[in-house]
Amino acid sequence: MTSGQTPLLNPSEARALLDSTNTSIVVGLRDRALIALMVYSFARIGAALGMAVEDVYTQNRRLCVRLREKDGKRHAMPCHHNLEEIPHGLSRRRRPARRSQGALFRTTG
Repeated sequence: MTSGQTPLLNPSEARALLDSTNTSIVVGLRDRALIALMVYSFARIGAALGMAVEDVYTQNRRLCVRLREKDGKRHAMPCHHNLEEIPHGLSRRRRPARRSQGALFRTTG
């Protein structure tokens, strides 16, 4: 059995990284949501960047995310309680017409 080579952040390092983002601008909100998703769900960067807006949804009053993995499978899971507010803060800043479609983490120009 082999173990992964990716180092994990300890809780204080993760908190410092999340707190260091500038959330007064939309790019900072996006970056914080992306970092939080990867920290709290152990999502790969490719799976996180491949998420659509519809991949963040509510089920039984609990926020859930759906990730597309390397082999084409979709992995759905409830969010960690610290992650629950972060994606909503990002999607609320978008125009209502775009809220239900397109990429969750959009590029900036």
